[in-house]
Amino acid sequence: MKTELFIFNLKIVSNMFKTLQEDLTNQFFTEIELTFEDPRYSCSISCHRIILASVPYFYKLFTTFADSLAQKEFVVHVDDAVIAHDFFYLFTS
Repeated sequence: MKTELFIFNLKIVSNMFKTLQEDLTNQFFTEIELTFEDPRYSCSISCHRIILASVPYFYKLFTTFADSLAQKEFVVHVDDAVIAHDFFYLFTS
């Protein structure tokens, strides 16, 4: 019984991550556009608010400032937009 329940829960979690990953491409459920911007270049990635909330900076932003809940685009100023974008994508995918 416990093994069956574990396998069932594992399938649900696996499916959840697969759905989140697929949605980064088809963007049916992504609700935020995160833009990394440096002095020369900018690049964006579509995200799920709940995934961003796992980062302490965004959790604090979402829970402290009520107007941030309605905001659809966030711009993060960085030294190198491409590296920041790729690093973020690597660790959230």
